[in-house]
Amino acid sequence: MTLNELSLSIWESLGASSSFDSSVLSRVLDGKRLFTTPQLTAFCRVLRLPDEEKQELTEALLVDKVDRIGLNVEFLSYNRKIILENIFDDLQKIRMARKSGNPKTANFWADNTASEINQQLNTLGPSKELLRFKALVLVEKLWILADTSKNPDLTKGTSSIAKEIFSIAKETKDTGLETRAKVMLANMHYLNKNYQGAIIPKNLDWNFDNSSFYKPLALRNTAISHAMLKRSSEFDSIRNNILQFVPQAPINIGCMFFEGLARASAYLDRQAESYKHFHQAVKIHKKIEKENGDYSKLRKIQIIRTELELALRLGVKNKYYLIERGKEGIIMSQDRGYNRHAASIQSLLSKMN
Repeated sequence: MTLNELSLSIWESLGASSSFDSSVLSRVLDGKRLFTTPQLTAFCRVLRLPDEEKQELTEALLVDKVDRIGLNVEFLSYNRKIILENIFDDLQKIRMARKSGNPKTANFWADNTASEINQQLNTLGPSKELLRFKALVLVEKLWILADTSKNPDLTKGTSSIAKEIFSIAKETKDTGLETRAKVMLANMHYLNKNYQGAIIPKNLDWNFDNSSFYKPLALRNTAISHAMLKRSSEFDSIRNNILQFVPQAPINIGCMFFEGLARASAYLDRQAESYKHFHQAVKIHKKIEKENGDYSKLRKIQIIRTELELALRLGVKNKYYLIERGKEGIIMSQDRGYNRHAASIQSLLSKMN
């Protein structure tokens, strides 16, 4: 059976809605990515592997998944079910709920998962692996707070959670966790309009897995902060860094970049540059919506807010249209639980009346 024939058979086994193809299979066989559990099941079914081989492959996949997020494989031996079936799966569900625009659900699952981990820590005693899982769940809580909360809840919650992550990072000697917490603390300062506190130092250690979203967030917020502080040269330097980063970044990050650059350029009274970046963000978001990609709902709300902000900063052109867009953004924000964005859009609308 050729690679193409095998990939086609797996695709048919998974269902026509699957995005599985020969390139995915090739990357798996080359060790560049992992099967999902359904893909592995389909692979075994197509090749008619005996149960023993299927079990071996399933266990190997579970070990690889756990190793990918930095856990000690030896830890699987004494509590495989808790780690693999409960905590790991719950962490993925939390992330998927947040990315799909359901922060309320994500927060509910995060609270339950953190509680479950605490129970296991009380039962099993100190465990660096369980502590690291707890920290990853707490990081998800930081994202949810940033997306949904206003002060004083934003500052109080972020400071408290970041402090706990710093403690876990120190105990587990995990600099990656420390960096995540630092970026989210800086993000809190940015949201609170403390722009000096939002600027990330150039020497921050980015050498950890899954930094692909933390560094873009830090770059975006740092660029906007420099613009708000009227530091044109610093903004231009960060913007050029961002524009080099965009081609290899996921499209939802590209959308976030250009939306932020549009606002930053407006603060520096660069009208043409501002609208150019804004239209780039809109173009990318249309692609995200078409593909039903990550953060589609949140990015739309951010684009509506930015459209209102640019109009107020650079000159209102169609007041009726903008008011209707603002109302749409408020309804979406309230429906999804993005209370901070709803308040921000409402404030911008009030300035148009």
